[in-house]
Amino acid sequence: MAVLRRAFFSQFPPFADPRYPLLRHILQRNRSATHRRLIWLWWLGVTALLLLALLFGFGIATSFGGQPLPGDLNPLDTFYRIAYWPLVMAQLLLRLLALGLTTGLIAGERQRRTWESLQVTTDGVALTVRTHAAAIFYRTWPLLVLIMLARLLFIGASLWNFVSFSGNYLDNMISGTVPLGAPTLNPTVAITLAILCAAAGMTASILLPLTALSFDAALGLVVSTFARVRWFGAIARSGLLMLRMLATGAALLLGALAIFGGQATLFNLWTGSSTPGGGIVTWIGAMIGMAEGDLSLTLLHQPYVQSLWGDILYGALIGVGLLGYALLQFALAQVLIGWASRRASHASNR
Repeated sequence: MAVLRRAFFSQFPPFADPRYPLLRHILQRNRSATHRRLIWLWWLGVTALLLLALLFGFGIATSFGGQPLPGDLNPLDTFYRIAYWPLVMAQLLLRLLALGLTTGLIAGERQRRTWESLQVTTDGVALTVRTHAAAIFYRTWPLLVLIMLARLLFIGASLWNFVSFSGNYLDNMISGTVPLGAPTLNPTVAITLAILCAAAGMTASILLPLTALSFDAALGLVVSTFARVRWFGAIARSGLLMLRMLATGAALLLGALAIFGGQATLFNLWTGSSTPGGGIVTWIGAMIGMAEGDLSLTLLHQPYVQSLWGDILYGALIGVGLLGYALLQFALAQVLIGWASRRASHASNR
């Protein structure tokens, strides 16, 4: 086990290894008995909130007792209907934690009187910033594991559906869609492209929670270099948390309008066309809804994917777009972390 652990963490940068002294110090800081009890109470409250959200999700799936759960091809599809909103809430909480735990970095170090000692250490400030970014994954791992396990279950349900109908599920799914259902496209090529598009969407669904967490942590670190006073840091944190909640809510609304109202009057007015599928605005709206709203959970429920591919022009390519978005988001997070490191180092020299 120790060999496997070393082999696993050897793939990470040194500052992301939990054995790294600075990361170990950050994770174990203030681990008094009282602090541990507060952490347990906090996670107990989060668990209770998620259980309530699960009951709420069950109520939505059954129209609050007005109808039975629909019979799907796979029992995990039923679980998806119940777990969707609790998972969206868990993902939002994860992103809020990333922002909340990083925006007070410099102010917190100054309050603990450790900022001066970091200034005189070679690359101490820059390493502290990067280590705090890596620490987010360790400090939020219970929620992260819950989200990733649920996604793996939903991917299993999708794969189960793909082999249903004697292997003709994909043929039925792409029939009449644009561009995979075009009569001029070779059926073998169409199926191959459909598999690649579905694989890209599933890969994006695994990457997006990780890249979103990285991006929000990096954004919080950048803000911390501007908010070096405790009271200003508290204001900045509150503003960022509010903006994150508003952005997620707006993205969910936009995605719902695009995916389930692709032919709605609003989108037709925006595109200036009555063409079913709504054009490029609907495509972008659906992508934003999944990229910043539910972090591509929609792509893990086949009935929604059928709607996406069939009702939106080039909807099958949204999974490819989301994969590119995840990679771009990760790259941007690295740029922001580097910027925060440079700003913090320069601030320490002034």
